[in-house]
Order: sequence, then structure tokens, then C-alpha cells
Amino acid sequence: MLDVLAVLVHLAVALGLAAGLVQPTWRRRIAALVLAAGAAALVLALVGPSPRELAVEHRFAAFVGPEIRSTAFVTEQVSAPGFLWGLVALAFCGGWALWLRRSASPDGARADIGAGVHPFWGPICLAWSLLALQIALEKVAAPAGLVGPIGVDRAVLPGALAASVLLAHAHRRVVMVLAWLAVFVTFVRTPLVVFATLATQNGWGTSFDVRGITRFANPLAQSPLDVATGSPEQLGWLIWGPHLLVMPAIYMLSLGGIGFAVTMFVTHPKTSEDA
Repeated sequence: MLDVLAVLVHLAVALGLAAGLVQPTWRRRIAALVLAAGAAALVLALVGPSPRELAVEHRFAAFVGPEIRSTAFVTEQVSAPGFLWGLVALAFCGGWALWLRRSASPDGARADIGAGVHPFWGPICLAWSLLALQIALEKVAAPAGLVGPIGVDRAVLPGALAASVLLAHAHRRVVMVLAWLAVFVTFVRTPLVVFATLATQNGWGTSFDVRGITRFANPLAQSPLDVATGSPEQLGWLIWGPHLLVMPAIYMLSLGGIGFAVTMFVTHPKTSEDA
């Protein structure tokens, strides 16, 4: 139950920050809620068990009997003082709350969509900070619900949704919006791919260190795969392919539709005559 609650709170904070990028008039209220979430995390960490233990996992396709299923591979066992994850959460929430308050529009004042935010780099910074938060939470043995399941997509998707709206308002041309979104969905994962490659080669741990995963399934050929530790085959199947090819393509299927719809709404707004 606590893990489910952690997932919901994490999603609420991430989506709230994405909404703050888009709508300046909401930023003060979102800042207060985000800061409250960070403070609550610190209180829970202080009264919780210490030290904490966490089995960090990386999920990929593997054979379970005759079937291929998404399987959790344990990549690291972490132990850390119980209060550390609360400090990490509070530092993240406090930093974003400070930016939201400083960039918020004055009370009662109207502001354009995305005022004060670059339509590309703003969402990129949100996604990168959430990815960095996930790595930090893994290293301090945070509650499992804060780092999984689908921790990477919980970090990337809110920024990607904000980017589809902000880019549509900034460029107002479908071709330009789709082109920028294609760059976004690939570029946003580039630091993650670099980190995962280095983590695997140097044994840094975290869920992106896949050096111990040497037997898994080829979901395309429906066959088992055995690879050498740190080999291009291991990195290609577990890191490079998913993050540079598969997931960007999946994201474009949904974000392209959102970007198109917002662009149409911005360039052809509904008027009283159309009602």
C-alpha cells in the first residue's frame, strides 16, 4: 500500500511540475504543493526504519518457462541511513518550488502559456532532473515505489507532455512541432544512455548498470540470448536499442498526436461563431 501511495505522489509531483511549466498562473500553488510533498518525505524518512535496504532492479524480457515475460533483474543491493532519501526528495522539491515561485505571474495577472520557459530546454531540464532524482533515490535506498515501476518513463513522460504543448504554442506549424518533438524524444534520453553505458562498464550500480544481465530474451525472434558482460551486444539490447530507438518511436506515436491537436487548437481557435 505504501509503495502504491509513493507511486501516486511521485506521479503527482512530476505532472504538477510539467503543468507549472505550461501555465504560469498555477506556479505558486504548485510550488506550495511540491514543497509540502518534499517536507512530508523528510518527516516520513526521519520516523522510518534506519538503515534502509533496497533491491534495485532493471526490467527486460526473459523466458519464464516457455513464455517471454518482463522480468526484474536485481542489479544492486543498497543500504543507506533512513533519513537520506527524505533529504534528497526535499532538496529536489525545494529547488523546483523556488523556481516556480520566482517565475510565477503576479496574482491576478494574465500570462501567456509557457511564459518564462524555453519550449524545448524547459521540459528537457524537468526530465533530466527527474532522471537524476531517480538515480539519487536508488543510491540512498528510497522506498521502492519512488524508483519503480517504469521509473524512467515517470521521469521523461511529464516533460514530454509539456514539450508537446509548449512547442505547439511556440511554432504553430505541424511540421516544425513534429520535428522538434522527434529531436526531443531522442535527445532527452541521451545523457541516460551515456550514464548507463559508463555505469555498466565501471560497475557504478543503479538500475542502469546492466553488467550482470547476460541471459535474457530476444523479443523479436522469440529466442534466448547469451551475451558477454559489457559487450556491445549487451549494451545494444538493454540500453542503446530501448532508449534510442524503441521508446522514442513509441513516444512519437502519442506525442505527435498531442502536438498536432494542440497546434490545430492554437492556429484555429474556436470562436463564438463556431459554437
